[in-house]
Amino acid sequence: MDAVVYIHGQGGDAAECGHYRALFPDYEVVGLDYHAQTPWDAVCDFAKAHNATLTVMDGGGHWFHTDAQMRFLDNWICAKRIRQLADFWFDS
Repeated sequence: MDAVVYIHGQGGDAAECGHYRALFPDYEVVGLDYHAQTPWDAVCDFAKAHNATLTVMDGGGHWFHTDAQMRFLDNWICAKRIRQLADFWFDS
């Protein structure tokens, strides 16, 4: 299963993930409530526990705010889809 995991900031909650579902129609968008001290610790714990790949934009802060961040996200989505197509065509 391909998923986008939403980790809320301080004072937020997992239900906020609903705002992002329209941006990722081909993925399950999951909100994560966490008990770690920081959101970053929660992300790392989640990735380790689920053997997940973690992609981080250097200097990105929060996604979905600037043109550069949107380009990064668009490029990530396109690269993911290209890998899926290659896996389908070459592993079939």
